[in-house]
This record gives sequence, structure tokens and C-alpha cells, in this order.
Amino acid sequence: MVAESRIEKPHPIYVPRDEAFEELKQGAFSAGRLRAVLHSFIPSLIASISADNHDFQGFHHIDNLYKEGLVLKLGLQEHLIKKLPFVRKIQESSEGLLRYDTPRILSSKHCFAWLRDDEFARQAVAGINPVSIERLQVTLLSHIHTITRAIRNEAPCSNKGIMAVEERKLFMLDFHDIYLPFIERINAMDGRKAYATRTLFFLNPIGTLKPVAIELGLPPAQPGASRPSMVLTPPRDATTNWLWMLGKAHVGSNEAGVHQLVNHWLRTHASMEPFILAAYRQLSAMHPVFKLLHPHMRYTLEINALARQSLINADGVIESCFTPGAVCMEMSAAYYKHHWRFDFEGLPADLIRRQVLHPPSNLPIERTHQNARSYN
Repeated sequence: MVAESRIEKPHPIYVPRDEAFEELKQGAFSAGRLRAVLHSFIPSLIASISADNHDFQGFHHIDNLYKEGLVLKLGLQEHLIKKLPFVRKIQESSEGLLRYDTPRILSSKHCFAWLRDDEFARQAVAGINPVSIERLQVTLLSHIHTITRAIRNEAPCSNKGIMAVEERKLFMLDFHDIYLPFIERINAMDGRKAYATRTLFFLNPIGTLKPVAIELGLPPAQPGASRPSMVLTPPRDATTNWLWMLGKAHVGSNEAGVHQLVNHWLRTHASMEPFILAAYRQLSAMHPVFKLLHPHMRYTLEINALARQSLINADGVIESCFTPGAVCMEMSAAYYKHHWRFDFEGLPADLIRRQVLHPPSNLPIERTHQNARSYN
């Protein structure tokens, strides 16, 4: 076991009174928590009492989660409701809670827009996880030679291969090194399969990104052996079209894990705890720095405590819902050990590290500092 075991109520994790939820915050949080519990409880209940296969059979079943609700999607038959009257009460009193909020992209007339390459690329910079994309640098080409070989003829126009890199037109989503050490253990779990992915994007003249290659990697079969990998490029026929779709699905699966385990839990919640404790111990509540920090720190310790009870604990929501499963927290800890640096966490340092922003001399804040010094 690599995650904490659940701390059962009525013995919650201690949180200082200054950091505990106020009444309004507690009410809003509890409402969201009830919704999440129902979404998790009903499928688990159906799986335990019904032998039917409730896997999605098509996109229309996913649409029903938003249109009809969770119970209808799962095909909860009337005789099962009669056997379990309390389920009927849940269905009648919580119909709105059992229906998922419809994403805006599905509520438009172009409900399959999320399958398009341009939408896949847009979400890399404007989706829920916009902090992973980086500009491809010449120094990285030898490290990712497998995928760069595939783009020599894929980058549009005349900017091919090394020219596209030098002209700052190639960007990358790289989840490969985060996932690869854990792929073998993930694929050994029932119902879970994954690759370690890299995705390259080309910057079009109109300022949008286009995916040009996806690498799906696996660890070597034995020490010293070559590492198997497959590089997919935009499709030319029906077969390659569905391989390309499958590749994008694996990228999305990787990204969901990195977003939740690294960019959300680790970088936003866990790494903040020592700074919150230090601020309370070392700074007066009247200190100007404390006043600036307090809105950003507030409720974090309480949220983290609740997360340890039901989200990141062993067999919790995160391990159940995300592809890495039981190695989720180990992946998060490994990223902290090998990649997390305090001096890269703020802005503009993070943008410069990922090369999506020019050096500081071109930043307005730097020009402001220079102007201020010129008056002294």
C-alpha cells in the first residue's frame, strides 16, 4: 500500500480553527460532496446487484448522463428499485443531483467538436490543464528522437523538422517520463491499460495549434532491451483515423492523471501546506505579507484534510477513477522528488521554463523595474 488508509469519522484529521470551513463554505462544499457521493454510490450499487454489463456501448450513452441522468443510463430496472426502496427515494429526491452538468462543447450544435484535432489542440492551452504544454527546444531533440523522426514530413508548409523548432513553431505535451516508470504496474491492474505519451503540436500561421504526432511508449521488456514505442501521425484513411483517435484518448488519459496528481494535488494543495504553517508560525496576522498570502491560503488545510479522508486515501476516489490506480500517490511523490522546484512554481518563471514566454527582458514587469531604477 502506497497511499494513506482512510481515517474514519468521528475522528477527522485535526485542522486549526482558523483554517476550518465557515458555515457558508461548509454548506457549498457539502452540496458538491453529496453530488459526488451519489455519482459514485449508484454505479457501485448497480455493479454489486446486477450481472448485466453496464459499459458504454456508444456516444449516445454518454450523452444520456447529461440528458436523462445516471440511473437511467445504468438501466436500473423496476424490479431492482422495488427490492431497494431507498434507491427510489434517492432517485425521486435527487434527480437533479444524479444528472451531470452538460459541458458547453456538448450543448452546442457541433456536439462532436471535441473529436476534432483543432479542439484537441485548443484544450492543451485553454482546457483544465494548460500548464503542461511547452515549446520544443533544440536541446530536447535527441531525447525524444523517436517522435521527432516522424514529424520530418508532417510539419506543414516549408517549416519542417529542425527549422520548425528553430522558428519556435513546435510545442509538446510530454507525459512520457512521468508515466513510463509506472506503466508496467498500471497495465498489470485489472481493467487498466496505458501508454506513456508525448504529443507534438505545430503552430499554424493563424496562431492555432495542430497536433502532428503522438508517441505511445512502453517500458523495455527486459533490462537492456530497446524501448518499444509507436508514433501516430494524422490519419489518411479510416484505419489510421481510429488509431489516431485512440492515440488522442491515451493522451487525454495521461493528461487527466497529471492534472489531478501533479498540477492539482501536488503543486496546488500539498506543496502549499508547509508555507501555510510557516506563515502562521512566523508572521503576525497584521503583517502585510500575511495579509497578501491569507486569501490564497484560506481553507487549504481543511480541503487537504478532507481529501485525505476520501480522495487520495487508499482505495479512494482518485485511485478508483484515474488510470494509475494504486500508484497514483507514488507518481505524485516521484514528480515532487525529481521535478518540483520552488523557484519555478511562480509566474513568470514557470512560463519561461516551458519556453512559452520570451525572456524577462521583454516582459512588462521587467520594463517597469527598469523604469523605476532610472528615476533613482
